[in-house]
Amino acid sequence: MAPAGTEAVTRQPGRVVMTYEEAVAAGVSWLDQEVPNWRQLIDVGSLSLYSPYLCVLGQLAGGQSWAVETNEYSAWPYHNALIHVLPTGTWEERKAWAVAHGFAVAASFMDVTPLRDLWVKEINKSTVV
Repeated sequence: MAPAGTEAVTRQPGRVVMTYEEAVAAGVSWLDQEVPNWRQLIDVGSLSLYSPYLCVLGQLAGGQSWAVETNEYSAWPYHNALIHVLPTGTWEERKAWAVAHGFAVAASFMDVTPLRDLWVKEINKSTVV
């Protein structure tokens, strides 16, 4: 297994377009702007990138008003977060955004453990500057 952060999030023939580390950095940057106290809202013990309820966006969406900003609604908090981000986007565009921001992997057969490990590291960072 390659070291965490070196796995490809997306690929083009012959080259890696983005690593997990780059994707998580983009997700952290977005969260820092969108939900400033996001680190305190995540239960690391139950964090699961396989779950639309227990993933990073799934846990955060429960405490946000994201679902009521549009007429579109999903029973899954993860999907409501993506609807908030791209209200007029297709599900393919929303999935691509989630992958590019480290909230999902490109294909369901991919191992999410390295991606989860990077999120745990970010969540556990001290917010004291």
